[in-house]
Amino acid sequence: MCYGPAMQNRRLRRSLTGILAILGLAGLLAVKSLAPARAAAPPSSASPADALKLLLEGNQRFVDGKPERPNQDTTRRAALVGGQQPFAAILSCSDSRTAPEIIFDRGLGDLFIVRNAGNVPGPFAQESLYYATAHLGTRLILVLGHTKCGAVAATLSGQTRDIPETAKEIEPAVAKSKSMSGDALDNAISENVRLTVQKLSTWPPLAEMIKAGNLQIVGAVYYLDSGRVIVDQPASAATPSNSRTSRAGAHHHAGDTRGIKTVSGRTGHFDDVTAGICVGVVEERRRKG
Repeated sequence: MCYGPAMQNRRLRRSLTGILAILGLAGLLAVKSLAPARAAAPPSSASPADALKLLLEGNQRFVDGKPERPNQDTTRRAALVGGQQPFAAILSCSDSRTAPEIIFDRGLGDLFIVRNAGNVPGPFAQESLYYATAHLGTRLILVLGHTKCGAVAATLSGQTRDIPETAKEIEPAVAKSKSMSGDALDNAISENVRLTVQKLSTWPPLAEMIKAGNLQIVGAVYYLDSGRVIVDQPASAATPSNSRTSRAGAHHHAGDTRGIKTVSGRTGHFDDVTAGICVGVVEERRRKG
């Protein structure tokens, strides 16, 4: 049987199309194999140290402008239909500039987040955090304040008519920080985080979990200008035998969490794998100055 030129051209085009498709697929596979590794999915029951490490690693990616946005695809969405096991719970401010999933570069099902103005530990916040720890297996609670917090600023200036209940929660921090040297707002924000950690840690349902070794509560401050999260270490939470800093060095490098004794009173045993992830507050202020 003879084929005319038209038929031969059609066959040639089909052959070339098939070859190009195969080459294109091979190229895509090659590119995918060369792509950087994505952030590992967190274990279903991460230790407090591992949970903090994951948070700080994600924050470093955010600071560097190299987010990986893990666990944000349709596969992850489908996997969570049957339930959730977040590796960390976060009490943070409602401020639109401080979304935890973004600043920690995490995805669906990773974080159990409770947000309100001033990141205050009212009854609703306490009960929500207890649900995450008692029923979802979360072993780390992070209290996250942030610079230039409007709720703390309003309480500091006495302009609390619109936030009376929130201000009641923040006023003790404002009062306690008044005698501190330095920026009044920064001091009040840090003290608000510390007192919130303390209040959560002494609330009986959470205190029992801390005593049993099933939970740690840590405080931190997010810096709006740099994007960094700085883990806070109040001097009052450490004893001379295990403290690495004096009161003047109350803020640690976020990665320097080895042997931290949090406000909850339990030694953290955060290992040095997080060392160098974030700078300390002293370096942060030196950079701004």
